Amino acid sequence: MAFEFAVALNIPHKSKNGMAGKDWLRSFLRRNYQLSVRKAESVSLARGLGMTRARVNSYFNLLQSVLQKYNLFEKPGHIFNMDETGL
Repeated sequence: MAFEFAVALNIPHKSKNGMAGKDWLRSFLRRNYQLSVRKAESVSLARGLGMTRARVNSYFNLLQSVLQKYNLFEKPGHIFNMDETGL
């Protein structure tokens, strides 16, 4: 993605294979110390099977209606992300 962004903005780069290198990533993470690299966690079978297109669409439709009802599209600071472990 970084490579494609650099190409789109005509930013000079050293990439020969169409990817940003390890040095670029190391420098990027040093400049953006609040970010971290994490390994993906596995998903339980039940959760994976429950993630159907219909359920995801239903969730986002509900989310959109709540954001509209409470006029939150222009107030991102009033939206919080949490799950059962974050309560």
